[in-house]
Amino acid sequence: MDPGDQRITLEDFSHWKIEALRSFLSCRGLSTTGNKQELVALAFAAIELNLPLVPSSVEIEKSILDTYKSLHTVGDVNLPDPLLIFDKWEDEKQGISHWPPVFITDVTRFLMKSESEERSREHLNQYKIGNAFEYYASEWLKEVFYHPISTSSPYCYLRARCTPSQSLNAETHIVWVCVEKASGNVVSAYCSCTSG
Repeated sequence: MDPGDQRITLEDFSHWKIEALRSFLSCRGLSTTGNKQELVALAFAAIELNLPLVPSSVEIEKSILDTYKSLHTVGDVNLPDPLLIFDKWEDEKQGISHWPPVFITDVTRFLMKSESEERSREHLNQYKIGNAFEYYASEWLKEVFYHPISTSSPYCYLRARCTPSQSLNAETHIVWVCVEKASGNVVSAYCSCTSG
């Protein structure tokens, strides 16, 4: 039971059944133990502090999935999910001649658009001091594969596996980038690591 009314009083809560109080508190991620007086006081405090509802695990999972789906939607074009494309990937030897002309300015533009200024600066500093090339040369970034999506598509995917820098023995992450074929403009990117 959630009244949705911010003007509910302590007296109102005192008339609620214990099950309703526990449900109200649980939806806000609060403790549901204690006697009725404690539950009433906690529920009233939650209303006074305007505590939001905590999303359920199903809602969180749906939000993550929706966010991921939005990554392979460019403008009004829905592209296939690169994690579900299993054929026609070209290895570096075959595909490098098809790679778009991606420059650091394209990566910078994408990072500035999609991340906080602090995170963008951190990534660009890694590039500037040579860590990006060092990671590649040390094979932390595995072979890069190319997929044209289709012959008529203005976009393509580049995909690779990446060794986590903090856990060298952990399973590699999957990284993909969606790039405009003609310009090299990075339009979307994803990593299977926790931070995405």
